Amino acid sequence: MLIDAFTPDWLDKLEAAGPAYLLLDGAFIPGIHKRFGNDVRFLFEHLPGWRDAVRDVSPFMFRFDGRSLAQKQALNECSGWPMISAIRTSESLDTLAQRLARWCVVQAAGQHINLRFPDTRRLPDIYGVLCAEQRADMFGPAVRYSYLGRDGVWNHIALDGKVQPSQGEPKLSDEQFNELLVSSEGDSMLAQLERRSVSNSSIARSAQYSAVCAAIALGKAQKLARNEMLDLCEQAMSYPQQISNQVG
Repeated sequence: MLIDAFTPDWLDKLEAAGPAYLLLDGAFIPGIHKRFGNDVRFLFEHLPGWRDAVRDVSPFMFRFDGRSLAQKQALNECSGWPMISAIRTSESLDTLAQRLARWCVVQAAGQHINLRFPDTRRLPDIYGVLCAEQRADMFGPAVRYSYLGRDGVWNHIALDGKVQPSQGEPKLSDEQFNELLVSSEGDSMLAQLERRSVSNSSIARSAQYSAVCAAIALGKAQKLARNEMLDLCEQAMSYPQQISNQVG
């Protein structure tokens, strides 16, 4: 698992908040779209190379039905994965899916990149680097974008619902791209530690992430080499409070 387990009341809160479209990142549980019937929209559908294997890992959308026990059961199986967002908007499912699909692959640093906003670990950083016009293009008339964060609870992005006419292919500036690279360092380091078989099951996944980010900040301040940085992050997994105290 990559984030904390969802809190027991997460579905109750989703249902209480009113009608929503759900966006799921299929890459974390390939093929799970099959559990939600045929009325789903795939964001990768119009990209080159579309085929069944891509369908199984594509982000996809559907209307949440609080009366559906089958939906709820499938959604509960996503606990611990950064893959569920809820969007409240006046747009139809088709229109919203088309809007978001435009932002799956964007121009950045002279290449096309997968923006990965359906991964809820990346979403807040992506939202943070976008300018007002880009946010209006991406989210349109949506007024609320909720996602299950690293702590396993609903986090919310309040949107102003302004609509920006699409202006060609979405593009990130070099500065925006570099900010996103920096913001992904914590997750990249956790992945490297896992390849070293380094873990600490005694602390939550969100706490592991915080400890590693603190170690990265400390390592940068001390101008550590890459291998030294990795060693420091490994130490942070075992003694997170010690590293946090040094940063503080």
